Amino acid sequence: MYRIGSVTLDGTQSYDPNPTRIGRSLTYHWTLEQCLGVCTIPPYPITGADTATPSLPLFDPGVRHFSYYTFKLVVNNGRTDSTNYARTIVHVVGHHIGPSPK
Repeated sequence: MYRIGSVTLDGTQSYDPNPTRIGRSLTYHWTLEQCLGVCTIPPYPITGADTATPSLPLFDPGVRHFSYYTFKLVVNNGRTDSTNYARTIVHVVGHHIGPSPK
């Protein structure tokens, strides 16, 4: 298994539809909700999970294999968590043939 790149999740379009106080900033919480196929993202917390745009590495799942990752974003306006959760699906298709490059 070798790294083939990275993916950046994007929650920058999130907003508070009922802002009650000017200056209240949004906070973000990303989690890996589900993995189907060959799960190659290590099972540790997402770096930058508390930002609008965290990045994480992607690894080749192998020839004729695939991975589907579902990430969940919860946004908080300083008082309550969002009730309409954003879900992002990342599909990785294996393409590497031969030994992993060094």
